[in-house]
Amino acid sequence: MILFTSGTGFAMDRVVKRLDTLAPDVASPVFMQIARSTYEPVNCEFVRYCENLDELIAEADLVVCHGGFSCLEVLAAHKPLIVVPRDAGLGEIFDGHQVAFAELLHERFEIPVILDCDEIDADLLNRYRRVAPWTGQNRTRIRGYLQDLLETDGN
Repeated sequence: MILFTSGTGFAMDRVVKRLDTLAPDVASPVFMQIARSTYEPVNCEFVRYCENLDELIAEADLVVCHGGFSCLEVLAAHKPLIVVPRDAGLGEIFDGHQVAFAELLHERFEIPVILDCDEIDADLLNRYRRVAPWTGQNRTRIRGYLQDLLETDGN
């Protein structure tokens, strides 16, 4: 199964539409968690929200994810990941932090980051199965980084 998770924030209709369009040409079933998206897929199953995201990630052959912290869950589960961060210019989020986070994941772990949905095609979804190297040490470093970030007052 190919899993798309949009998180729980703003709509990501451009990604939902693109993956729904490609679903008939993909070898594995596509399942989407679409949250607030207004477009409802017709070529694959979907839910708006799910409480068992970790189970879906465990079942997935590939996860396409917004640029939020769900990416870390996918990495910890040792699953292939493609990141499509929310675009502030399209009203999908309030700033560019998901793009910055996705770029960091790309630099550190060579995870594909897609900014333009037209770059997602059936061939990519059928073939991409690279699992990024991820260890408990990575989690500890990220936790420390986030704690430092939250404890600073911006000065």
